[in-house]
Formats: sequence, structure tokens, C-alpha cells
Amino acid sequence: MNNDPELIADFLGEYADAQYEIEKIIGHWETSKGQCDGSSVNALFGSVHSIKSNLRMMELNPLSDTIHRLEDLLTQLRDQQCTFVPGFSLLISSTLEQCKQLAKQTLRGDDKAQITNTLSLALSDLNEVSTDQFAQKLVQTLQIIDHHGEYGSDYSSQALFDFLQQAEQQIAIDNITPTTNKNTELEYFHKLITQIESYFPFWRNRSNRILDLVSQMNEMLDCPVNPEQLQAAVYLHDIGMSFIPPQKIYSARSLASDDRELMQSHCEMGYQWLNMISDWEDAALMVLQHHERYDGTGYPAALSGNQICDGAKLLTIGDTFVSITNLEKKAEQKKSLMFALMEINQAAEQQFDPKWVAVFNQVIETFTDAE
Repeated sequence: MNNDPELIADFLGEYADAQYEIEKIIGHWETSKGQCDGSSVNALFGSVHSIKSNLRMMELNPLSDTIHRLEDLLTQLRDQQCTFVPGFSLLISSTLEQCKQLAKQTLRGDDKAQITNTLSLALSDLNEVSTDQFAQKLVQTLQIIDHHGEYGSDYSSQALFDFLQQAEQQIAIDNITPTTNKNTELEYFHKLITQIESYFPFWRNRSNRILDLVSQMNEMLDCPVNPEQLQAAVYLHDIGMSFIPPQKIYSARSLASDDRELMQSHCEMGYQWLNMISDWEDAALMVLQHHERYDGTGYPAALSGNQICDGAKLLTIGDTFVSITNLEKKAEQKKSLMFALMEINQAAEQQFDPKWVAVFNQVIETFTDAE
């Protein structure tokens, strides 16, 4: 194994560059519902092969073999032996990220052979399943990748795994028809987020308070946003945080660039999970956009103005208000209702749509749960 610091730095830099190119390609696939043209598949192969070769150059052969298993899956996709299903892009990005973290740890001298072998076997098993079982096996493989990744030892994502098991049953493959009972699914989403909120000290009852506020705002304008879709988005907008260690979420220090990117990725994670269940596309879009800003300085896509859907605009106001006035915070940390009003109004036309800020100002007079 090569331990030259300069060579390691070059290796990690090239890995990150290739990873970035891959993320752009699979991001396009995700938004285009799996339309994978030949040129993008070839470009993806080139970047994945570059990572595999560099791992072998660094004498990280087991990790190189793991990436080779990923190449085998991409070959099946290219040759139409499997189809692009919800979660495929996340499988690619998660595998690459976990292999990068394992490479860093191995180069530091940590023994990661067993975990690396587990990931490689999981991808190999996925290559062997039949087409009608692929979506189900994909979810199970994602669970293995998360459990054995860098963050697996810091925080158990059991609640998210439970969600994946439910989502797995909703994926339409061949003769499986997705449920159309939205009330049942909303009840499940609420049960799920209640469980997740119990893990985070400052999140208890958070989604219920956000839902109460944004529902009143939506009703004030005769519900331009579908109430069921809005409810689902409120429940699941931060489900991607289940992948992130609590110490990073609660860190009082400024986050390093990698950690900041990790935190921001929760929007896309939530979007991808919700998209695995049919008929929640509008809610998924709200989840994806809930950290966009009216002035175009938000993430993940730096959208502005009317490019942002109304549901996301509602959600960001509700999320901000409840975060400021959080009932679970210590007395010295919790801010007053007046402070929250001032903060949100000052950010009109910057973070928030002024139309919805005006509605917020009307609704907040009757939002008695704020203090």
C-alpha cells in the first residue's frame, strides 16, 4: 500500500473530480426518470474506470474490486439487462462515497478488509438477481452500504431502514401495483417521522408544529398546494438527516467543506426516497427544494423566484419559524415570537417569497402554539 502523502493527496483529488462528474450524470438520470443516453453511460463508465484504476495504483485492490462490481451493474444497465429504478443513482453515489471513506481509513492504517469485502459481496449479489427482483434487492444493498459506511458506527439508521422496507413494497415492478391509499401512507409517514424525531433532542413534535402553520397558510390562499402532498413533504423533508451523525448536526463549530456538503445532501436523499413511492412526486419536489432561497443563493440547485414550487416556499418558512421558536430548546436558546417574526420579515425577497411572508404575517396572529 502506497503511503506517500503527496501521492495520497493527488489520489483523493482525482477521486473527488471523477466523483463529481459521476454525480452530475446520475443527477440528470434521476431528474429525467432514468433516460440514460449512450454518451452519458460511456462518460460514466470512463469516470468509474478511472476511480477503479487509481485505487489499484494505490494498492487498494479490494476496493478496486468493489468498484469493478459496480461497473458490472452499469454494464447490465448499458446492455438493458436491468432497468433504471428509483434508488439506482443513490446506489452509485453511496458506493463511491463509502469506498472513498474506506480508502482514506485504509491509507491511515485502519483495517477495513471485512467491511470492504461485505460491500463487494453485496454488489456481486445484486448483479445476480433477476429483473423482477432487482428493485427489492437494490433496497437491501443500500441498507448494507449505509450500515457499513463511515457513519454506520456513529448512528443507527434503523428508522430509515424501516422506511426503506416500506418503500420497497411500493415500488412498481412488473405485476406489483402501488397502493393508492394516501391516508394509510400519510399515517405511516407520520409514524416514521415521530420515531426519527425521538432520536434528536430538539426535534420532538417539530413536524406537527410545522404542518399546523403551513396548512393554515395554504388554506389562507384556498390551497394552491395539494394538502396531502404538503403534509407528506412536511413529514419527510428532513428524513435525509437520518444518514448524518448527530455530532455533525449539533456541532457548534463551522462545518468543514465535506461536512457541509454532507449536510446539504439531505434534500436530495429525501427526494430520492420519497420518489420511490408512486404518486408523491409533488411532495418529493418540495423536499428537494426546501433549502432553495428566493434570491437564488440556496441549494441544491440555486433556484430563484418562481422556479421554486409553492410547497417548498411554505415549508422553508414553517421550518425556519419552528426552528427559531423551538419549544424543546433551553430557555436561553429559544427565541421569542417577535424575534421570529422579525427574522422572517427581514429575509423577505432574500430567503423567502414576499407573497408567502405576507400570508405568514396574517396567520401567525392565530398560531397560538408558538410560545
